[in-house]
Amino acid sequence: MENFPIALPTDDIRNHAALAVDRLIDIRRQVAEAGRMLHDWYAFEFEIDRPSRLLADPYSISIDQFLSEVKSGRGRSKPPSAAGVQVAREEYFRTIQPAQRLFHGANQLEWRLYDLVNETYGLTPDDVRLMWDTPPPPRRPLAQEHAAETETAA
Repeated sequence: MENFPIALPTDDIRNHAALAVDRLIDIRRQVAEAGRMLHDWYAFEFEIDRPSRLLADPYSISIDQFLSEVKSGRGRSKPPSAAGVQVAREEYFRTIQPAQRLFHGANQLEWRLYDLVNETYGLTPDDVRLMWDTPPPPRRPLAQEHAAETETAA
């Protein structure tokens, strides 16, 4: 590793990367805050003290999946009322859907960072293809990993 060349980015690449990283940090902070608020909301509104994995991290699920998870979290003996379902639906669109858009933006930023690193190292499309085809493949952007993990859990 001592002899492995470390490519130095141009000022332009460094500036673009810094902006992307700052935005990613801000997105992660916003999503974490939304998660804390949702956890409190589940407990207060629906008496769900231990949300399922999908409720704890609902940023890639549909409204139907969300409502199903809320219903499951309440248990068979206390299903949500029609008003409770409406409250959950409104909260999905108020909190979860905007966070899903943030995740999409994070995914685009991470792919941009990925491209900037490839550009810094002067990788050709053939080099990138070889990198993806050779185990272990590079880490995927976080939003894409998150979606894959959530699909696996569902």
